[in-house]
Amino acid sequence: RFKPTSLRINNDISAEKRQQRVVEKFRDHAGPWDVNIAKELYPRTIRGTFGRDRIRNAVHCTDLPKDGIIEVEYFFKIL
Repeated sequence: RFKPTSLRINNDISAEKRQQRVVEKFRDHAGPWDVNIAKELYPRTIRGTFGRDRIRNAVHCTDLPKDGIIEVEYFFKIL
């Protein structure tokens, strides 16, 4: 289980993870999009721990499995 302890502000980290049901599993670690809900109901998630508001919510993860491929190509091939 992911146990965040610290996060630097203004640094970007990109990661590609491959496994079965990776989108659903990572979204569980990220927590709800709304930081206030994450802090209240899921405080041990990435957003519950590091999120500040709806704009600075600490992490981006794809919504749909098929979008994951497009987003990985964007982050690792285009940027």
